[in-house]
Amino acid sequence: MTEPSHRSSDHAETRKKRHSFSGSFKARILFELIIGKKNLKELAERYEVHPNQIKNWKSALLKQASHVLEDKRRTRPDHRYRPDRFSAHPSGMQPD
Repeated sequence: MTEPSHRSSDHAETRKKRHSFSGSFKARILFELIIGKKNLKELAERYEVHPNQIKNWKSALLKQASHVLEDKRRTRPDHRYRPDRFSAHPSGMQPD
């Protein structure tokens, strides 16, 4: 019985090169996904990107959305959202 070779040169031949994608490429894919032009599987096949990668890009976009959409001219904080008002109170809000 022959054991598989664990030489690094054999392993290096099977490794795929890591790709680096531009922001505009990612944006194009996410735009198509968000507007519903194509579903995740179709986009992954069309652009030869793993579906999990597209999900990761979408997650990163959503996490940064508030920062991207922030009005930089605003100098005073928005008092409508007050995280200090949330607690373990059953209603989710602390009484004023």
